[in-house]
Amino acid sequence: MSDPVTQALLWEILQRQDQLEANTRPRVGWVMAIIIAVVINLFAVPYLQQHDVPYLSVGLNAAIEWEAEAAIDLGILAADTLTGVTRVAPALQSGQQIIGLSNAQAQAFAHNVSQTESTHDDRVINRYGYVGRWQFGASALAAVGLIKRSALEQAGRGVQRGYRGQREFLENEANWTINGGLTTFRNSRVLQDKAFVDLCNSNIREGFRLRVLSDQTPAHKIAGWAKAAHLKGTHAAKRWYKYRHDSHDANGTRVSVYAMQAEQAVIKASSTSASTAQPTTGVL
Repeated sequence: MSDPVTQALLWEILQRQDQLEANTRPRVGWVMAIIIAVVINLFAVPYLQQHDVPYLSVGLNAAIEWEAEAAIDLGILAADTLTGVTRVAPALQSGQQIIGLSNAQAQAFAHNVSQTESTHDDRVINRYGYVGRWQFGASALAAVGLIKRSALEQAGRGVQRGYRGQREFLENEANWTINGGLTTFRNSRVLQDKAFVDLCNSNIREGFRLRVLSDQTPAHKIAGWAKAAHLKGTHAAKRWYKYRHDSHDANGTRVSVYAMQAEQAVIKASSTSASTAQPTTGVL
């Protein structure tokens, strides 16, 4: 071992070993993390989901959902880039009231929404304070400019989300932007219908922005999206149409059911109008 050549060789080997460790050590953590993640996904996650382990299963389910949704979003973005799909809502054409729908389709869609919301009753107020033919709450009324945004922001979460204090809020004329407030709104079919059309178009435009709707989306899917968003907002509609995650409102009405009802109504109207070929005027 005292041979100078042997000592030099051993010294070189030790130096190379130190260099190898220095280069690989920063990557070991990532490698181990990947291995652990794979093991968790293959073995731990199914076990936790099957046994509904408190806290852990809820957190992991949320993480898995986020991961899946992110993958879907990236896939849609890539597909849009490759195929040139347009995600900008088209402008309303002359005489058209609801984006993406012909007048015959819009009439069928509106009739379906009105039937399921209020059975066509302009004056009804439900137990949560949703009002009129289209069952507008405070947030929807603010979205179309009939409720003061500042008043809604100060009202608290119960009013904003429509589960507590909403009727009292709407009965206060000071919270409205129109004279007579709730009384005027309940007594005006024209005002209610305009609010409905404005909200539908706003929600449809948001559907394009969220990359759920496109220039390739058929009319019945646009109607389904609009009704789902009318029930529970664009976030819930997005979770159904983009990720197939269903939800329901305080009455137990499911987003998927509402969407399907509107889709079927527009499909039927499209078939009927195509066979009769009779133009329609007006929407509501």
